[in-house]
Amino acid sequence: GNTTVRYVRFTNYGSSTGEWVSLTESKIYAPNSDGSMTVSKPDIIGADKFVFNGDDLTLTDEDKLLNNAKWANFEHIGGYYFPNGGKLYAKYTKDINSFMELWLSHGENPTEGEYEYVLLPAKNVDGTKAYAENPDIEVLSNTKAIQAVKEKNLNMTGYVFWEAGRFGYINTNQPLIVMTKEQNGKLYISVCDPTHKLEKAEVSIDKNLSPVTIDSTMSVFESDNTTTVTLDLKDTNGRTAQAEFDII
Repeated sequence: GNTTVRYVRFTNYGSSTGEWVSLTESKIYAPNSDGSMTVSKPDIIGADKFVFNGDDLTLTDEDKLLNNAKWANFEHIGGYYFPNGGKLYAKYTKDINSFMELWLSHGENPTEGEYEYVLLPAKNVDGTKAYAENPDIEVLSNTKAIQAVKEKNLNMTGYVFWEAGRFGYINTNQPLIVMTKEQNGKLYISVCDPTHKLEKAEVSIDKNLSPVTIDSTMSVFESDNTTTVTLDLKDTNGRTAQAEFDII
């Protein structure tokens, strides 16, 4: 009879860019006598094992409530750390496009709801547990105006200013993303405008600084224990501007 292939499906299990791709499955489907196709649904694609706060759990396609979230790990994928805990929900959705869902619930009609989590790509169960017990980040601010997180090992802090404002020794006159790092008597700073709309912006730093290298979009002014960096952002399309200073 006619054995012409009418439908071929390739399913990749894993990440095409990672080191743990284990299987690519090929299925060939012959047409039915009436010309229609019968394509079976694949098994769930994702982690083989889910561990929550140290306990092995089996997930189904129904929402599973997990209280007092501290950490979670999906085998072959990585881990999650929840600095502020919370009510976590998890489930597997089994369909032609199968996937895992994990979310923190704010309840119905929340006011000023917030959440915190850290992604830990490729970490196994032991690595995720160890990180949760001794995290290297500290959430300094998590409000609708300013979000700030410090990486303690690198002494690096990232700030998202959703509006003009001040946090710590950084003050901005526009919504900006700022990153600072202090090391060996130097301050490194990066600034960008993710909206791509600003033409000018200022970042004031409450420190006496002497510029070593500055981006071509930056001008630096010093007065009264404050260093002000003015940025010309026109046509920069969100490009990050960087500078290095000596701390005086």
